[in-house]
Amino acid sequence: MLGLIKSHASLLGMSCSEITNGTVRRVIASQIQHFIEMAYEIFMFQNKNAYYQVPQLTPSDTQQMLQAYIPATGAPQMPNSNKPLH
Repeated sequence: MLGLIKSHASLLGMSCSEITNGTVRRVIASQIQHFIEMAYEIFMFQNKNAYYQVPQLTPSDTQQMLQAYIPATGAPQMPNSNKPLH
């Protein structure tokens, strides 16, 4: 159910750029927001009824992932914008 709504919203977005009639394009574009809201409502319903659970990390796993990275040292390397392009 959720996958269908999400894919349809994506297809509506891709279709909008192909529609040459301005009125039809605006009508289709306005429907995308409705599909996004509908997808959220379906997600909330499915999550509430344990049909679709979002995995949650335990606090210890979260801390372990955060501790796995070290801060970068040195200045970031930026390309020199003064060089002419060939």
